[in-house]
Amino acid sequence: MKIKTALLQTILAMALMATTSTSMAIGYTEEDVSFGHVLVDAVIVRPLTFLTTAAGAVAWTVTLPFSILGENAEEAGEFLVVEPATYTFVRPIGRFEENNNY
Repeated sequence: MKIKTALLQTILAMALMATTSTSMAIGYTEEDVSFGHVLVDAVIVRPLTFLTTAAGAVAWTVTLPFSILGENAEEAGEFLVVEPATYTFVRPIGRFEENNNY
């Protein structure tokens, strides 16, 4: 039980550090994002999108032979891995816009 708690705390801390530095680099100020958005993003959305990224990587790996035969491995990787990973690790914390300008 202690290991699960420590792991969850570590993942949450890493997500907060990564996304905070990204939003600072882009130039967002604290006034642009509410505390509620940041909390929901850090506690619910980021872990779920991290799991989605992992599941997409597994799905892409399993379907890779078929994607290679269909000559669409790059598109499948983009859809299953890159897009969820970008939404998880690159998007500024508390921002939920669907445009990919981050």
